Amino acid sequence: MEEQITPIVWAEEPNTWPAAPEWMSFYRLLETEACPRRVALKSAMYPHLWNRPGYPPKLRLPALFGRVVHLALRTLGAKFAQAGCSSASEIGAVTLLKNLGGLSQVVNKCVDSVFAEQAENPRGGASRKALFENLKARLPQLREQVQIKLRYLQFGKVAPVAVSHRKQGAPPSQTLDGSHSEVELRAPSLRWIGVADYVALFGNYCEIVDFKSGNPEQEHKLQILIYALLWARDQNLNPDARIANKLTLSYETGTIDVPAPSQTELRELEEKIQTRTELARNALGTLLPDARPSLDNCRFCDVRHLCSAYWKPQTQQQFAQHELPSSDYVDLEMRIVSQQAMKSWKGIVTSSQILQPGTHILLRTSVFDNSLDEVLPSAMGHQVRILDGRLSNPSADDFPAIITLSERSEGFLLKSRRSE
Repeated sequence: MEEQITPIVWAEEPNTWPAAPEWMSFYRLLETEACPRRVALKSAMYPHLWNRPGYPPKLRLPALFGRVVHLALRTLGAKFAQAGCSSASEIGAVTLLKNLGGLSQVVNKCVDSVFAEQAENPRGGASRKALFENLKARLPQLREQVQIKLRYLQFGKVAPVAVSHRKQGAPPSQTLDGSHSEVELRAPSLRWIGVADYVALFGNYCEIVDFKSGNPEQEHKLQILIYALLWARDQNLNPDARIANKLTLSYETGTIDVPAPSQTELRELEEKIQTRTELARNALGTLLPDARPSLDNCRFCDVRHLCSAYWKPQTQQQFAQHELPSSDYVDLEMRIVSQQAMKSWKGIVTSSQILQPGTHILLRTSVFDNSLDEVLPSAMGHQVRILDGRLSNPSADDFPAIITLSERSEGFLLKSRRSE
């Protein structure tokens, strides 16, 4: 779990804003409609941070939990299909699972694999170990979720090609048959892409399943309907234009059947998606994509430390007018004035939902990470943007307010401001 990577210390906007995406996806559409600036910041290139596209994502337990469940289902589904098992309850499937060391062992290996995927992520070094240990402690819950979802799946022979890693422009393949995990669907006519968690094809039967780790939401139904549309329009994987006749949303508490759309309903959905996609692409194609700060948009935004609109004092004051969640963890921008002691820095608030600009504050840096402390001595007068810092003494008259960086907190020095 120890990676030799350089932590992110500076908060810098990208040198070049990205163009509108060539291919649209469900969550990118929703994110763009909510805040084009967030999508642009997340999808821009940051070669000085790492060699992958986009801004390094913040590691979050719910997303990691869901990723482990998805990986375990994909792994087991492929092995069951290769062994000719039609369900996880067959004797052959039980024997195969035993040979793999049991379900707990499979899930445990998936936890390791999910964290290995983040080996090059320079973000969240302080929280990585805690998240890894937290997931390991949740192995019983992970195992239970995999068991529940396996009950609803049917298996068959595996695809002759790796459909989840198909390259754009690949030649048409024969119609798929059997069960397939993480199937990448492309609709060239729409310029849309999506990854269906599970597709089962047996004769005239076609089911698309989407696994969800949270509570049911209305947008989940739209998502799986869009997957049905992409499947119907995918000329490579589905040259015969077969229609999905069963759509299933799989949650921790059970499954929900979504009525499969008819040809007419697919055409109506296609027209709506085309209109929304055009508006979204136009919003991303501007010189400076629009920022739409709000509590819902910003609370869990991974790139809010890069967004100048979020840190405007008037934006923070606007947030303060709404009822805040009952939490001691807050975002705050401050100017570093001097060092008080080891891992203790004096500063003045420049932007906050709770404290007035000009308020004196004491920053206590993380005991899990020294990267910020190594830079601060030469950065006096610079501003620091704190995400999810723990605030104490916010209203004490005789003592300054204190902001403490914990394992879940992040601190970024601001190198420059750009005008809106």
